[in-house]
Amino acid sequence: MPNSWLHRLQVHRRPVPLKSRERRLLVTQTGTRLARSMLNTAWQRLIVAAMSAGMIATEDRFNLHGLKHRGITDTSGSRAVKRNGAGHVSPSMTVRYDHEVPRW
Repeated sequence: MPNSWLHRLQVHRRPVPLKSRERRLLVTQTGTRLARSMLNTAWQRLIVAAMSAGMIATEDRFNLHGLKHRGITDTSGSRAVKRNGAGHVSPSMTVRYDHEVPRW
């Protein structure tokens, strides 16, 4: 894959982190860590382009943080499973992010 993060690191002769938790999912063209402001700018451009193309309606616009809420809500399993997947330390934080409607 020519545009993968690994390729970016190799092209710019940057070391590949040995620990997986230190490897970044999103990197710049030079293989460095993507700054939060750059990610937010890219996200806004993506959303505007998707709305212009008619892929999402203006009223359905969502942000990056909303994806975390949706991911936790859509994860099947118990709250413990959701908490583990989200990486939350306290159960109360998982409760805050989980918007699942209780089924009786």
